[in-house]
Amino acid sequence: MILDVKNLSSGYTKKLSIRDVSFKFESGNVLCVLGHNGSGKSTLFKTLLGFIPKESGGVYIDGEDISLWNSKKTAEYFSYIPQNHNPVFGYSVVDVVVMGRAGKLGFMSSPGKRDFEKAENALKRVGISYLKNRRYTELSGGERKLVLIARALCQEAKYMIMDEPTSDLDFVKSQLIYDIIRSLADEGYGIILSTHAPDYPFSDNDSLLILKKGRTVDFGKAKNVFTAKNLEKAYDMPMEILETKDSKGNKKRMCVVVRG
Repeated sequence: MILDVKNLSSGYTKKLSIRDVSFKFESGNVLCVLGHNGSGKSTLFKTLLGFIPKESGGVYIDGEDISLWNSKKTAEYFSYIPQNHNPVFGYSVVDVVVMGRAGKLGFMSSPGKRDFEKAENALKRVGISYLKNRRYTELSGGERKLVLIARALCQEAKYMIMDEPTSDLDFVKSQLIYDIIRSLADEGYGIILSTHAPDYPFSDNDSLLILKKGRTVDFGKAKNVFTAKNLEKAYDMPMEILETKDSKGNKKRMCVVVRG
């Protein structure tokens, strides 16, 4: 399944936050949208999800214009994991996860046994079955993030959009989220995530879109795009790229700021 974004411009109250952004992305992979705060990452995501209308350009899935879709069809293809989620009511964890089934239920229908089975399977998939009866409002930030990933799994959409999924998480929980992201991509999901800090553990085959002030700095495979030159352009500071390998021998690239 191919997501094709062509010359997309969008924003709020006639002020464009992204301009002429284009990229292609196939499910079963990871796409990281990188840029400092205010670079247009959230606007891009909200446009893909249909939360705000495009000004020009288009977004297509396997050649089909998604601007013609209703919200139910959009939910068949895109799930969304927000940066922050502060519910008003103290739902149980399993109730929050089963909300991912809403797009598959009829009008005024309630989730049934099969829907709750899918919710429990999603909780098991991310390793938090033991939380299913806890109040969502009582969970830590890292636990909430895992619940939202489980909710997205329960939705069964091919593309997961994650807005800064490791923001406010400690190092250990961040690595857990990264591991889950990688395994979900291996299972065939298209993972589109954003970050303002260029310390995501990129693999060479990940796709990378770098934004600055709503415009594309570069797009392509991380091995070609994650360069000191591009990062210096995006962040206006000197950078250096370091290479290492994980325990499986996969090459990883990280950046450091050059000081002094």
